[in-house]
Amino acid sequence: MAYSYLISTSVPYFGTLVGLVTASTYLICAYALPSWFTLRLMARSLGGLERVLLWSLIPLSFVFSGIGLYGSIMSLIDDIEGGEGGGWNSRHP
Repeated sequence: MAYSYLISTSVPYFGTLVGLVTASTYLICAYALPSWFTLRLMARSLGGLERVLLWSLIPLSFVFSGIGLYGSIMSLIDDIEGGEGGGWNSRHP
């Protein structure tokens, strides 16, 4: 717990950086990759509607991940321009 606290308070823009990593990886790992693996391994045993759903989840995951990544980048830019660096010397209202 102490290590987590130290990292979260000493790395500038920690929350925004975590959001950036999460936006670029979470949806792909949670939806796109399992859908792709299921299609590769079990395509013959799936119904037509299931295959269509899995095929549609793959590009949708990438699209929404891209939207989240764009939002995280814009948030990081706003934080940097606003001087809200976080860490030990941040300004809290």
